[in-house]
Amino acid sequence: MRVRWWLLVGVVGILFTAGMFLGRMADGPVLAAPGFSPPARPQTDGGVWRAVDLGVSRTLWDVAWGSPNRGFVVGDGGTLLKVEVYSGIYTETFSSGTSLSLYGVTSTDPEWAWVVGEGGFVARCYDNAKGCTPQTSHTTETLYDIALIRSGSVVDWGWAVGANGVIRYTRDGGSTWENQDQPGYTFYAIHAADEQHAWTGGVRLSDGKPAILATSDGGQTWHEVFVGSDSAAVQAIHGYQDTLWAVGESGLVLRSTDRGAHWTQVTAPSLPSSRLTGVWVSPGPAVGAEPMVWVTGENGLLLVSTDGGETWRQETTYTSASLWAVGCFNPYHGGLAVGDGGVALLHRMPARHFRAYRADVPPQLDGDVSEWRSMTGARLNGYTADFTGGGEVTRSLADYDIHLWAAWDDEALYLAFDIHDDVVREDNTPAKPWYDDELEITFDGDPIGLPDEGVDDWFDGTDHQYTVNPSLYLTDVGQTSHIPPGAIQVYSRTLPTGWSVEMRISREELGGGTFFAGKEWGFTWAYHDDDVGPPGSSWDTYYIWEGYKTYPDSADVLAEYGRLILSSEQAPWVPQTTPTPTWTPTATSTPTPTPLPAEGIIEGQVFQDVNRNGQPDEGEAGLAGAVVRALRNGSVLEGSVTTGEDGRFRFEHLPAGSYAITESPPAGYTSTTGRVRWVILEPGDQLSLLFGEAPAVTPTPTPTSTPSPTWTPTPEPRRLWLPVAARSFAPGRPRGRGVRPRMGDQACTPDRFEPNENVSQAKDVSPGVYEDLRVCPGDEDWFHVSLGRSDHLSVTIAFPTPQGDLDLYLMDASGRHALASSIHSGLAGEEHVEYTATVPTDAYIWVHGYRGASNEYRLLVEQEATDDRFEPNDTPQEATVIQPGTYRDLIIAPGNPDFFTFTVPPHTLIQAVILFSHAQGDLDLWLTNAAGHTVQSSTSSTDNERVVYASVSGGRYYLYVRGYRNAGNRYTLILRVEQQGACQEDAFAPNASKDQAAHLLPGTYAVTLCPGEEDWYWADVPGQGVWEVTIDFEHMLGDLDLFLWDGAGAHVVEQSTGVTNREWISHTYTTSDRAYVQVKGYELAMGVPYTLTARWATFTPTPTPTPTATPTLTPTPTPTPTPTPRRQFLPELRR
Repeated sequence: MRVRWWLLVGVVGILFTAGMFLGRMADGPVLAAPGFSPPARPQTDGGVWRAVDLGVSRTLWDVAWGSPNRGFVVGDGGTLLKVEVYSGIYTETFSSGTSLSLYGVTSTDPEWAWVVGEGGFVARCYDNAKGCTPQTSHTTETLYDIALIRSGSVVDWGWAVGANGVIRYTRDGGSTWENQDQPGYTFYAIHAADEQHAWTGGVRLSDGKPAILATSDGGQTWHEVFVGSDSAAVQAIHGYQDTLWAVGESGLVLRSTDRGAHWTQVTAPSLPSSRLTGVWVSPGPAVGAEPMVWVTGENGLLLVSTDGGETWRQETTYTSASLWAVGCFNPYHGGLAVGDGGVALLHRMPARHFRAYRADVPPQLDGDVSEWRSMTGARLNGYTADFTGGGEVTRSLADYDIHLWAAWDDEALYLAFDIHDDVVREDNTPAKPWYDDELEITFDGDPIGLPDEGVDDWFDGTDHQYTVNPSLYLTDVGQTSHIPPGAIQVYSRTLPTGWSVEMRISREELGGGTFFAGKEWGFTWAYHDDDVGPPGSSWDTYYIWEGYKTYPDSADVLAEYGRLILSSEQAPWVPQTTPTPTWTPTATSTPTPTPLPAEGIIEGQVFQDVNRNGQPDEGEAGLAGAVVRALRNGSVLEGSVTTGEDGRFRFEHLPAGSYAITESPPAGYTSTTGRVRWVILEPGDQLSLLFGEAPAVTPTPTPTSTPSPTWTPTPEPRRLWLPVAARSFAPGRPRGRGVRPRMGDQACTPDRFEPNENVSQAKDVSPGVYEDLRVCPGDEDWFHVSLGRSDHLSVTIAFPTPQGDLDLYLMDASGRHALASSIHSGLAGEEHVEYTATVPTDAYIWVHGYRGASNEYRLLVEQEATDDRFEPNDTPQEATVIQPGTYRDLIIAPGNPDFFTFTVPPHTLIQAVILFSHAQGDLDLWLTNAAGHTVQSSTSSTDNERVVYASVSGGRYYLYVRGYRNAGNRYTLILRVEQQGACQEDAFAPNASKDQAAHLLPGTYAVTLCPGEEDWYWADVPGQGVWEVTIDFEHMLGDLDLFLWDGAGAHVVEQSTGVTNREWISHTYTTSDRAYVQVKGYELAMGVPYTLTARWATFTPTPTPTPTATPTLTPTPTPTPTPTPRRQFLPELRR
């Protein structure tokens, strides 16, 4: 479907119609890769574009999706990839059966795809076979695009189009292809709505004008519905319902709102005039909303419009590679763009959160949800579902539309559902409760992000998957027996528009523990809609609010969920405690209730926790000299206080929002409560916090003992990042199964850090090695570390392999959420985790034995500060303003990019260089304009990167530096700007030719070589000596070469043309002569400063039978005045 750059380019009209969705996920594991690769940048639609590695370097021309999460990608050299997107992106290479370039792909379900390409190649590809079966197209012309749709359950209809008017039509999935050629055109795109209606676009060969042809009778006749006025070609067509879009060369954008009968050219100031290569139309975010239109183009161009093309937003892609296709794998929520060199960009929406209101008066549970309607909740329908599966997926709100609200008190969580469903099935299938109409509600409890240990433990752990249907058949993980009597109450009503549900879930059922404002669960919910077919025969469609699966069996699944957060705001049915205004028998206006302020207060105390119990007791005074900070969203500093003698702090007039409250004590103290608190501040809140500090106890390192012969950690991969789905225990859960009472032949005795069984008992550790530690049967070890912003923490435990398997987790400041984990199966002998903080925070190291195992171990803690003086500058909004110059000792932390910004006048040449050692970590460099569009980039696999760009209009620019594949490194940044034509000649000028050569005396000079020029010098050498000339410069700023010519200027006698920062020549003279020195630049973009040094060394003859000339350096006085350069861009830099 895509052609090389010297051909006109098309984009496939990929189908996304009924019958193209994945069914209910199996209960087994799913294929998912680790998290996405940076860079990532939030867009104004709330989504994120990330560069992802598909494992190929060939140009990719097209992408098609056969389900919301599974698709196919094609490219040069017969490249065919299957891609699956869940919490990560998974790719698998298929054999296409050809080495020809494949330009188009279409898919009608998750298992089948069709591909087309050079030489009339067409093939049907099957997932289970991991390969393709060639079909006969009856043409040798290149096919650029293909679009098939499914009619019924197995019949696939559609078209393939290509060069010289080729149109091929199939009614049987490509077993046979009929000729519907339309001579006089070359077609680059095809889009089909059904087996009768299709549109193809390309170029009319007689006049080179863009053209679109349509059929309404299955291709028996085709007719022109659009012909442009200027020379161009239509490259891509796609549509949703009655709205169609087409794009092409010279910025061509076309729109039709009447199923392609009439087309209008779209113009907008934000549209470029360059070639546009791909288009995708996704349903809008709400009923009646304009579809979301994505457009790709050359040089990393990616545009989005949500208002019918009136305005366009250019997305930041951080690539200069041309993008040839974009496709949506989940309406509104996600897409994939592909292009040159295997470039791929993934778009995802962030998970949503919603809150439960505080209910000091519980709701009346009777199935009537009218009292809930004024609250803010969550909504599930065809527009808001993150995942849709099954057969006849619909976006009609008349089919189904559900509202969810939540409330809480000290003893329970309350949920209310208002379900609008046009067909309600009240039948019940106990063996499979998800059949027919049914709600699913999933909680991911403490620790959030880690599944409970084994399926049998879910119903008595903290993760739950509840199902309830109109018959009020209630299960947890499919079983009624998993719910203790009285733990959940459910009430329902049948309504003319559907049905409603109210639920009460006890605190004990959700894992126990205190409910408080700010407590949260990982959370999602779903609806099975059954409108057709006999009762008990499964369901038609499946809609999930967040994630792709409600069965919480792995960290990959849990990572996709949203959040349910307990709020302090009262539910609307709770009586207000505001005093009633007193009646006065005089005319007064009705009192207006005072609205809650949009601000709040956070206050508290830092206290000296002498007895280390984590709470202030009588006689424990406040701690003076502690610094407490309020960081909104964990990054915006709203206030900083240093405590006085009473240890108290108070922040007033804080805007409502999420806050990290951090506490830093004076030296010599150990935290007993943790030093970071995350809180949600609602309007009008006044929150009180306590921080405990006790005098630090420095652990006494135990002398290293000689390890036994069995202590040999087995080499294993050193990093295993979350999400991890191998196994885990919730912190603090009782042990007892499979416990070994002894380690080897020695009784297990507590180590010196005990007791440290939980977060409140965690012992502080600093970087170093801690020997002779033990996890005894039923024991856990917790340690505390404090991290600064961008600090990198590395933790390793090593243990004897025969004695018991240990697992290692790094937990967040609450001790409930895992930041990283290492849980190798088997007895690996070593576990290792790493983490880079993004805000100041506390972290906890948690070591426990798998299934109650015990063992001794060694703990290694390494911590490195990774911020340089310009942090934070991780986003364009935080970019450091710089001036031309050299900036040394800069740091890229893993996964932490750097942004810099500067402005230049019109007609300015910009040159930026980063100097680093590739062996220490590969860094890349981008230059973007104020709109965020990349104008130059440098992404080699060697030392150093350099970009040069001529700015015509001037303005603001950004430099973006990042580590390839999250690499970290130290580097030097050099920025130079030069207005064109403004390169200042030095004091030796004019000396651009031999005839203009300047007189050179021994000495050292600072000079500049301008673009397009040469520097020439002459010197008279007295004979019997050595003439040495050296130039020093920054090779990354421009490559200079050095030549020495004879006295007539006719022959080169010495030369130095290396690729380093220095060029040096030396020549011996036995008689007096004239020497010419030439300095020449290799393709210079701007002036390059260099240091020129000339030396003369004379011979001192010795009276020997065979005289041997021994050179003796005789310094020659430096001439006065010394030529002074008019300007010098950069100081000398040695590497």
